[in-house]
Amino acid sequence: MTDWKGLDPKAFNRYRSWKNSSSPGICGSYCCSVLVHYHTLKDTGVDLDKDTLVAGFKEIVDDKRPYRGSFIWDIALALSMFCEKMPYQVKAGLLTEINLPDLIDQGFGPFIVGLQKPLKSSYGNHWIVVYAYRYNQAGQLFYLAYDNQGRSQVEVPASQSLTYCYLAAEEEVTADVYISDAEK
Repeated sequence: MTDWKGLDPKAFNRYRSWKNSSSPGICGSYCCSVLVHYHTLKDTGVDLDKDTLVAGFKEIVDDKRPYRGSFIWDIALALSMFCEKMPYQVKAGLLTEINLPDLIDQGFGPFIVGLQKPLKSSYGNHWIVVYAYRYNQAGQLFYLAYDNQGRSQVEVPASQSLTYCYLAAEEEVTADVYISDAEK
């Protein structure tokens, strides 16, 4: 196997305690919370409250839908609504195997990635946060991810995923940007 390329796995250890124990699960809400928390902490040093983030995203992602679970458009819409006054642009796409390695190599990430039961995901239909990738000796692509079930460094075959969503900074992000945007 080749070495992992992407973000430092140690940065995601703090999220092991961010466990989705709801039934039915709210994995999309947890992944949105981790994505926003990660970027806010990295860019400004502000440590947002987990429970507040999860409750906010649960209301947008899970509670307002006429169906169980969430789709990529629910994730993208929730992030867009939540980050409306933040200096991030929400981007989403299909075909993680084609796009994520290039995006990670360009410095983007982490990514909310949708695992699919029809693609033989052991998680079933589930959202995870991917932050690194590598190829094995057979050329198969794997992701390193937070699974919102207590593991922050789980290895997942990319072939089990389809959709992705991430935040791209529109400008240099500082705590001052958050304050001035919040005042608007």
